[in-house]
Amino acid sequence: MREQIGTVTITRRRIYQLDPWALETPTTATVVVEPGEYLVYQDGFTRYWRMTGFLNTQTQRLGDGIFAMGPADAPGEDDVVFYSKRFGPDEWTDLVDGLGGETNPALVFHLTV
Repeated sequence: MREQIGTVTITRRRIYQLDPWALETPTTATVVVEPGEYLVYQDGFTRYWRMTGFLNTQTQRLGDGIFAMGPADAPGEDDVVFYSKRFGPDEWTDLVDGLGGETNPALVFHLTV
């Protein structure tokens, strides 16, 4: 059963894949996430966080196999709620330890567990 175990502060604009497990290609849907505080969850031994953002207009599928490519990441008008990649215990430790060595980390976790 999922339980909230804290929050993560995203300290600067970030680009995430809408589906964290999709193969990364030039046409993979991405989301622009602005700085803010987001909920962190634990489900069994898995940890992940929930984000909100806007579909990135740098690459857009327009339909009928047509894609539009922009010069830079930019939030569109379509908002989405989605989840980060899910991290097992070893992956979580690697993530948090890696961020701990950074002067200005993009992610700052505040956990109650």
